[in-house]
This record gives sequence, structure tokens and C-alpha cells, in this order.
Amino acid sequence: MPISLKPVSRRKFLEIGGAATCAYLAGTPFAAIAKPVEKDYWALFSDTHISANRGEVHNGVNMAGHLDSVVKEVLDDNKMLPSAVLVNGDCAYQSGEEADYATFLEGLNPLRTASVPIHLSLGNHDHRGHFAKVLHQENEIGRTVPDKFISRIKTSHANWLLLDSLEQTSSPNGTIGQRQLEWLTTMLDKSRHTPAIIVVHHNPFFGEGKSSGLLDTSAMMEALRPRSNAKAIIFGHTHKWGTTRDETSGIHLVNLPPVAYPFEPSQPSGWVKAILHKNGLDLELRCIDIGHPSHAQKVSLNWR
Repeated sequence: MPISLKPVSRRKFLEIGGAATCAYLAGTPFAAIAKPVEKDYWALFSDTHISANRGEVHNGVNMAGHLDSVVKEVLDDNKMLPSAVLVNGDCAYQSGEEADYATFLEGLNPLRTASVPIHLSLGNHDHRGHFAKVLHQENEIGRTVPDKFISRIKTSHANWLLLDSLEQTSSPNGTIGQRQLEWLTTMLDKSRHTPAIIVVHHNPFFGEGKSSGLLDTSAMMEALRPRSNAKAIIFGHTHKWGTTRDETSGIHLVNLPPVAYPFEPSQPSGWVKAILHKNGLDLELRCIDIGHPSHAQKVSLNWR
């Protein structure tokens, strides 16, 4: 099952919401978050890097403040709420401390109160045990693949396959591993006529020399390329925004921007609005700095 957060009641929201709750509710009627849900709309977050200390600043960015901003934008959309929010790893700041996840949950409470499902994956700055304990997901560790959190989420137009590339907390590179790769190929083969979007924190690495990102990229691509229902790989980790394609197969490669801080000043912080349809995926970059030249950039991905 997906690693997800359950909705919370308004009473519980007010009890546990803390600073993020107060910031959201200031000047915003609670009824304003009751909007229609668009079943084909997904909000994609990555690299939130939330510290236990909501005032923590890194690279000139207050990470908790950025999370508050993107959550508020999702909820303040005048037209619709997403069918789900996906947070693609590096939820925590540096080493995945329990207190980091407590503050991370606080930042997501407004979404939970609006009954927006939230699906989570892990990155190299996460800690699997701490994550499981704070999010009450202990029983999900290794249910399908030993020591991994993995998920399949079915929708009317595609299956989302969420992988766990965390190898070692605070180590920059990640792996999928043979057991997880076997699960991935099994899921693809069971639904040959259904498009699949693979979500993994670490970036696929196609260069020569010392690898950076997903160490077993070659093994993953060897499995995905001949399976025509594998349509896109969505990843984070690099703190960059961009879309390309695998030259050999035409599989789309989508690098999500960080919610937190970019590594390069020219890169944006923000999130991506994704709309699924029968033949592809429409993306819109939503920058926290609306003056960024890439803000509201739209990209249409047509399936191979």
C-alpha cells in the first residue's frame, strides 16, 4: 500500500497544527479549503528538507517557510484540489531525525485537514526507522521488499510506482537493488496496457566516470526500456528543474525542483502541478518566487 498520511479532523488540526496551522488560518476561512477535487491532478513536491527548528535557514532559505508557501498555494487554488500530493524524498533536513519529521508533519497538516491524500517516498537525507516511527508506518517497512518503502498507486490513466532509493542516510548516492527491481518489473508486466510513471528520489545517471545519483541506473533502464508501458521517471535529489528524454527509449525524465533551496542561484524553488491524461502528462512549474523566469512554465509529455 502507499506510504501515506491519513486526513485529520478540524479539531485535531487545531490541536496539533502549531505554527503552520496558525500561519495558514490567519485571514483564511476554514471553509475556503473545501473545494472540488480534480482526479487527474497531482501536486508534486520534492526535497523539502524540513528541520526540527522551523526557523532553520540554509542557503538563505527558511525551509519550513517554503513548505508553508507551497501547501498554501495548493489549497488556495480557486479551481480545484489535487487528487493527491506526492513528496519525493529528502523530507527531512540532514539526517532524518525524529524531531525533523514532527515538524514536517506539522507543515503538511493543512493538506491533511482538507482531506488531500499525501504519498511519501524517501531520499538520502531521510532515516527509514525514524520516518516509520513518527509517521506510524512501522508495519509497512519491508512488507513487499525487505527494508524498503515502495508503493503502487492506481489511477484511471496510469499507475504511479514509488521506489525507495535510500541506501544510507546522509550518503549522496542511492540504489534500487535487485529485489526492488524485480518488484518493479513484476508491476509493469502485470499491467502491460497501463502507462506507468516511476518515481524515485535519486537522479538516473547516464554519464561516464564517477557516478552521481542512482548507482544502478543501468540495471533499471535495462528493465524499463523494453517495457513500453514505462513512460516516465520522476526524480529529485539534484535540486534542479528540467525535463529530458532517454535517447534510447523515449522514456521521459522529469527532474523536480526542490521545495527547499536550490544548489544554484539560477534554479527555482517550488513544486510541479501535474495533470494526467490518456496519452501523457501535462506539467506546470510553480515557483515560490513568482518573479523567477521559469515560473508557470508548462511542458506537455506525450507518451512513447
